[in-house]
Amino acid sequence: MSTLRTVRALVALGVGLTWFGAVGPALGNRVRQLRAEAARSLSVAEIRAALRTTGTRPDAPLAALLDEAAAAEAREGEWNVLVAEVLDPGQRQQALALEPDLAPVPPNGDMRFVEPELPALAEALIRAHGLGDPELPAMPLRDPWPGVDRRRRARGLLALTQVAPEEGLRPEQTQILLRITLDAMAVQVERARIERALGAALSAEVRAAVLEARYAEGPSRPGGHP
Repeated sequence: MSTLRTVRALVALGVGLTWFGAVGPALGNRVRQLRAEAARSLSVAEIRAALRTTGTRPDAPLAALLDEAAAAEAREGEWNVLVAEVLDPGQRQQALALEPDLAPVPPNGDMRFVEPELPALAEALIRAHGLGDPELPAMPLRDPWPGVDRRRRARGLLALTQVAPEEGLRPEQTQILLRITLDAMAVQVERARIERALGAALSAEVRAAVLEARYAEGPSRPGGHP
């Protein structure tokens, strides 16, 4: 999806865009709002587990929503590999070296949909070089950054935006990373919509099974990032 199409998709999903007249804090606020709402919703992982526990065969509408959820999770996971592909090997090492010293980005609500670093990263990238519409690199066959989880990648990238320009990201990298990050955030907003639709489509039996499993596990919540 092009950057312009991503922005239009976010607008269609009710995300206000105001950073420099294009993408702004309202996007981060909308994602954080969805996270807070998720604390009251049923996660896709919980619903899948309850369907197995109750032996329920999803009807056609529910099966279609589950397929949508799986596709969104796969698209969101592409961020992990593409950001690694954009960085040079030396930059990946630099990001990991800088990441431990990055100040924590405060979470706001349920982090199943988006890490707190992604809205901050998008804002930092826009402040650096504005909003462009670059071509994305081809998806590599293997992850160029093995053993580095998604959260460390996001924090490492955010740390790279805070170093001197001659020591950090090049302008063309910044444009590509911004597009990848906005695409990931748009998918995360879509995941929240799918999850709400799934919750509304459940039978009373499956919903009861979800809540029973949740209360048995205590305060921890299943789900998360691909």
